[in-house]
Amino acid sequence: MSFSFLGLIIKRHLKLILSSIVFFVAISSFITYGVMRPKYTSTTDLLVNQKLSKSQAAIQSQQVQADVQRVYTYKDIITSPVIQNTVKKDLAGEPGMTKKTNISVFSQQNSQVFSVSATANNPYTASDIANETAKVFQNKIKKMMDINSVTIVSKATPVLKPTSPHYMLNILAGLLIGLLIGLGASLLSEFNDKSVKNVDYLEDLGLNNLGLIYEIDKSDMKIATNKHGRRIDNHERRV
Repeated sequence: MSFSFLGLIIKRHLKLILSSIVFFVAISSFITYGVMRPKYTSTTDLLVNQKLSKSQAAIQSQQVQADVQRVYTYKDIITSPVIQNTVKKDLAGEPGMTKKTNISVFSQQNSQVFSVSATANNPYTASDIANETAKVFQNKIKKMMDINSVTIVSKATPVLKPTSPHYMLNILAGLLIGLLIGLGASLLSEFNDKSVKNVDYLEDLGLNNLGLIYEIDKSDMKIATNKHGRRIDNHERRV
């Protein structure tokens, strides 16, 4: 296998490769634009910390570190049915609201602030889910973990640009799949073709070349026949 051989295969099976690319690009375009529904994501930021009295000021740094470690616990609580069932109940009937809320929680390292992102088929519903989740969490976490300070740093706002599907990425994926399948089919067809295409192939097998038989197209035969016929007509007129 060499680049020249690969180039020759591409040249021989160019129609097959192009057809494969067009087919898979069309399939990926249909799925992306016709089947997949756009999804929108909105994010709200929360700060959870424990306010200390003046007598506890000496352990302030330890408390901050403890709050940072608790962020992982807050993630589990926010995505649990305790919070999400209440959110679904409060937002029942909103456009794009489904039986299962799509919530993700993430935070920066060594930060007490963490973000709650909601994804839905409607941008306004996504922002409502994120804000309602933050509100329900703010009310319930105080009783669940004896937390006295939960602050909503920034509320979620509707983001009208969809986060998925990724249109160009899906089209490029279809193009790449079509190209690979087209090349694979071309290579398979080439390796399964046992016909002799040149003299070098015979010599590599240790065989002798006895001669060559050239193939004549039907169009060439018709041209030759027409020319022969006109010569006969001219000869007959001279006679």
